[in-house]
Amino acid sequence: MDQKHILLVEDDAIVIESIVYTLEKAGYSVEHTVSGKLGVEIALKSRPNLIIADLLLPDMNGAEMIAEIRMNPWGKNAKIIVLTNLDEAQMKIKLSSLNILRYLLKVDNSLAKITEVVNDILK
Repeated sequence: MDQKHILLVEDDAIVIESIVYTLEKAGYSVEHTVSGKLGVEIALKSRPNLIIADLLLPDMNGAEMIAEIRMNPWGKNAKIIVLTNLDEAQMKIKLSSLNILRYLLKVDNSLAKITEVVNDILK
């Protein structure tokens, strides 16, 4: 079985370290960036099997990044989940039009649960 590639776009060093470690231990190859702009570039170049995106990023918000990825022919069908602490109804509505597979709140999801969601999506 080919190793599945995941792109994590997140700006919190502790979250990055925890998720990268956990998903690599589960057998995934994980690339990460703290920048939404770089997230778009990396996604379109490396075409990961899954993108995990935070919404609160330093240079552009995650929704803008996802919208930009969706404008690309490959990006239209990219598998994307949001992992954030932003629990806003308006944002969820905006993201529903961007074909997000899951909207996970960091505070409500353990590393085991995140891995379970990733496994479910990539099986």
